[in-house]
Amino acid sequence: NNVYIEDNSGAIVFYKSKHGLEEGNTLNGVTDVTYGNFQGLNQLTDLDQSQLTIGTGAGIPVTDVDIATLNANMSKYESMRIRIKKAHVTTNDFATDKEATLKQGENSILLYKKGTADMDAIQNNAIVDVIGYPVIFKNKDTNINEIYIWKGDDAVASTDKFTITPAQYGTYYTEDAFVMPEGVTGYTITSEDGKTLNFNGNYVAGKTVPAKTALLLKATEKPATKQEFTYTIVNSDKVAPEGNLLHGSVEATKTQVEGATAYYKLAKGEEGIGFYWANENGTAFTNGANKAYLAITGKLSQMRGFSFESMTTGINNVVANTNNSKNAVIYDLNGRRINTLNAAKGVYIVNGKKVIVK
Repeated sequence: NNVYIEDNSGAIVFYKSKHGLEEGNTLNGVTDVTYGNFQGLNQLTDLDQSQLTIGTGAGIPVTDVDIATLNANMSKYESMRIRIKKAHVTTNDFATDKEATLKQGENSILLYKKGTADMDAIQNNAIVDVIGYPVIFKNKDTNINEIYIWKGDDAVASTDKFTITPAQYGTYYTEDAFVMPEGVTGYTITSEDGKTLNFNGNYVAGKTVPAKTALLLKATEKPATKQEFTYTIVNSDKVAPEGNLLHGSVEATKTQVEGATAYYKLAKGEEGIGFYWANENGTAFTNGANKAYLAITGKLSQMRGFSFESMTTGINNVVANTNNSKNAVIYDLNGRRINTLNAAKGVYIVNGKKVIVK
């Protein structure tokens, strides 16, 4: 019995049995209506369609809004088709009174199930995108801000995506916790001794990545073209790992990490794909939105770059994580064994692999 009618000025419910209208109809003209108010909801209870030109096939609009803005402007958004993204389901009582609570930060709103479709996505602690129709429900004691939801496919798990180029690598940073998708491994970078970088591939497919964790990404297979990987956003109390030398930003921002003496970005250099100075001497640069960068201190910052093909802790050996300074066998080109790569510029042999120090 419900029809939501919307134009650029707002929206209103048309409530009438056998109204004869369908989704995507357009109504044009001047007509007589009957207006009423039901428990705080503005509505039309009659509409003379004979005075209107009725079309079909219109796109159904949807307006993105966050809960804080919605709560502050309920009269503006009343009965409009709105979408709330990345809302946390804190309670789910659909089985009893058809209500759930959605929350973003300190702001919350009730979600009321009006239709009969299953709401499989509305589970406690889930992060969801919801499409619904705001109302102010008035009873004798208080006014309650609610969103009416009618269809199960209007409530889905929140997702986002990142891309990896044919180089097989990428970086990523987001303020959301998410589940690593199939076909990708996420790496953090640490250094136990200040002389060696350790690549830690802890975030394999199916693992939850904590919010605000900057990552190096590696696709399992080299994509032929730029490939998008979609992931599911989740609610998690896990915190970003300590000691990660990768940092990131949601928006394009100049790199700035306390104590860092050089900044590196993922790029293709003379020795292959790796992290290289973005600017001469590793000075700060503008990091792209949702991208990660490497911030280094001390002796390591004298290196112009770290090629994944030639590093002593190469990305291909990361799982075992054995090629660190305690067991690496290092020779110069004269055949003399040395303890570390804290040496002059040149070419060295580390565990049988060529390493270039610039």
